[in-house]
Amino acid sequence: MNRHLPEGIPEEFRDYVFLHEVGHGEVNPVLRLLYLPCILGASAIAFAGVVALPLNLINGVQWASGPISGILFLAIAVGISALAILPLVGLLWLDETYAELHAISYLGTHRYSEIRSQVRENRDPTFLRKVRYHLQYPPTCLVLKIARLKGVGLPESG
Repeated sequence: MNRHLPEGIPEEFRDYVFLHEVGHGEVNPVLRLLYLPCILGASAIAFAGVVALPLNLINGVQWASGPISGILFLAIAVGISALAILPLVGLLWLDETYAELHAISYLGTHRYSEIRSQVRENRDPTFLRKVRYHLQYPPTCLVLKIARLKGVGLPESG
């Protein structure tokens, strides 16, 4: 894990990455066994949706009788392909949220928010990396909302 971290990053960021990765391993072993077939199946559906997109676009253009129907057919083709990706995104977000909650349980919500904003600032700005990041990881605000609902990372009262 540490081989892939750039040199010179703060120790607290290394701690966050470590806690996040440990969180992946904290999942119930039975659920982890079920996760692999689910992620493989969802990946196959997502791949099929992406592969089918060009053919669907071509068919949409061929079947269109006018500009309005052309736009409708294209929207349907893109929509079907996007829907094929949703199960994979849902599973990835579930797994990553669990790992983030594990990190929050040790860092606290405030420290976690600070570290995540540093991650956002130092993220690779290329378009494809941004798309992959948003598909793989849930928004920080969603993770923090779930943490609040579950009472994870909050200072103990009393």
